[in-house]
Amino acid sequence: MITIDGIGTFKPSDHGLLEGREYINVPALGVECRFLLDGYEGDPYPDDYRDAMLRFMAMNSKVLSDASEYVYAYYTDVKNSGWGAPPEIPSAEGVWDFVDFGTEAVVSRRGNGDDRIYISLECNCAWEQEHGLQIVFREGSVISKVGQFDGHVSNADAFADPSLEDTVYAS
Repeated sequence: MITIDGIGTFKPSDHGLLEGREYINVPALGVECRFLLDGYEGDPYPDDYRDAMLRFMAMNSKVLSDASEYVYAYYTDVKNSGWGAPPEIPSAEGVWDFVDFGTEAVVSRRGNGDDRIYISLECNCAWEQEHGLQIVFREGSVISKVGQFDGHVSNADAFADPSLEDTVYAS
């Protein structure tokens, strides 16, 4: 059992992660999340994990509104693909009304690239039932990637293309 000040206690999971025992309120998302730590044990800078989780818990709704256009672009791409029957979402401002935020936030250090801590949240969305919506928060405070869930924390990693390093959504 590991305790992280200001966050809670963690126990090893069957999946090789440290699993938070408590669900913690994240007001900006309107849900309670628990953290799953990937690579925490043995990391040379474990306080980076704690700092990112504290920023994630304290973020405000502006973080979401700043990423609305990217989530809406994902919605538009799915809608224009002709696959499924997505709902009508008239503008980027309303896209979050069609998202159910996940409650398990995976916290990991990016293995290549910038070596920062990222928090990945798998969400359900009304327009993509199969692949959902992945939202990645760089250092817990800035949305740095959105799109279908693929498990990568950056589009540069997902597409093996360093030119996508600062790309929030890649269609």
